[in-house]
Amino acid sequence: MLSFWEKEHFQSYDIGIVGAGIVGLSTAISIKEADKNLKVVILERGLLPTGASTKNAGFACVGSFTEIVDDLQHNSLDEVVGLMQMRYEGLAMLKGRLGEKNMDYQENGSHELLFGEAQVDLDIMAAVNEKTNAILGRKAFSVSHKKSVFGGGVKMLIENHLEGSLNTGLLMQSLINIALRLGVEIKTGYTVKSIKRTENGIHLVHSSLPLLVKKIAFCTNAFTSLILPDLIIAPGRGQVLVTKPLKKLSFQGIYHFDAGYYYFRNYKNRVIFGGGRSIDKAGEATTEFGINEKIQLDLKDKLARIILPNQAFEIDYYWSGIMAFGADKNPIVKKVGLHQFVAVKLGGMGIAIGSMVGAQLANMIIQDLNEDDLS
Repeated sequence: MLSFWEKEHFQSYDIGIVGAGIVGLSTAISIKEADKNLKVVILERGLLPTGASTKNAGFACVGSFTEIVDDLQHNSLDEVVGLMQMRYEGLAMLKGRLGEKNMDYQENGSHELLFGEAQVDLDIMAAVNEKTNAILGRKAFSVSHKKSVFGGGVKMLIENHLEGSLNTGLLMQSLINIALRLGVEIKTGYTVKSIKRTENGIHLVHSSLPLLVKKIAFCTNAFTSLILPDLIIAPGRGQVLVTKPLKKLSFQGIYHFDAGYYYFRNYKNRVIFGGGRSIDKAGEATTEFGINEKIQLDLKDKLARIILPNQAFEIDYYWSGIMAFGADKNPIVKKVGLHQFVAVKLGGMGIAIGSMVGAQLANMIIQDLNEDDLS
């Protein structure tokens, strides 16, 4: 039973945002920056953001070279570079909002490992570089002259000049701090069981604290289909492991191979290694957190053969995160019904494009509120 005070101050909001990940927090921040008087609440089912925002490996990605080459099989050069541009400018927006220090952002580029008989199409590299240089003022790729310290038959390294690394924990804590400072309320442990639409807004059904919001935004990525089943989203679970501190580590920085399906980096003197979804896509098409033994064995094998050849290591942490994919690599940001919006399907690029997606969603919601006021 709620008190008069609770009903007066904690049950009614202008905007409810479901999901306290990068997109949800970025949306709330953009709304409050546009209109500080709007009452905004973020509802998160976990005690911490649940999904991928706190479970990634800390990569600030725009796309590896072999991933870009693969994308060009299905899309035009302008479309592919446009997606790279969105990711790069999204990272710039994130840096501008937080400051590099507040997420330990290191834009030192990345390297992609090519193996055996792999060939590099220098004409494609030149075409992509010409486009990125014209749009971003920087070329994206070059053949690296850095000596490889890796095993497994690494033939060469391709350098990506647009990428970087960051500390995911610092990033999320900084976003939370900004949201709270702007007056956003965050309710954790709050699962939206169902919603009821009315002309005046959305009633959120909850066992102990039902809420009324004028507008609702679902920033829950792969989990959105649990509430909006008509939205076509394919979940993709990602596996990550972290070694115990090593006495000696022969590399620093961030690396990819196999069209971005594998990625690794150092964190101080540890190795963070993730990916492998390509060897069991059906098994990883789930919204259930858990460890895929087949993939974890594959990661440990590649860690031993390629990343840390002839070096002893122990695994300290395992975890998984849930991403969302679709027929293309563009996010879904749109109105989906009376007073309802979504920003989902970030394709594993939430760090890169989450801030931009949040700003786009915020503009849609505010415009919809303004149109209601005029009607």
